[in-house]
Amino acid sequence: IMYCVRYRAKDPARARTPVNIASNLPVTEDLPLTHLPMAEPGAPGLPSYEEALEASGTYDAPPPPYQR
Repeated sequence: IMYCVRYRAKDPARARTPVNIASNLPVTEDLPLTHLPMAEPGAPGLPSYEEALEASGTYDAPPPPYQR
C-alpha cells in the first residue's frame, strides 16, 4: 500500500489526509506466468555465429583510415 501526505506547517487548514493509491485487494496478474508459449530456439532469418563468421559480405572490409 502506498500513500502520499502533503504537510504545510504554516497552514494546517490546508493539510490533506493521506491518499490511498492502492486498495487492499490482492493484485491480479495481467499475464499469468504459467502456460506461456515456448520461444523458438533461434530467431528466424538470423544466421548462427558460425554461419556469420563464414559468410562474406559488404561490411567485411576494414574501415577506411581516419584523417588526421
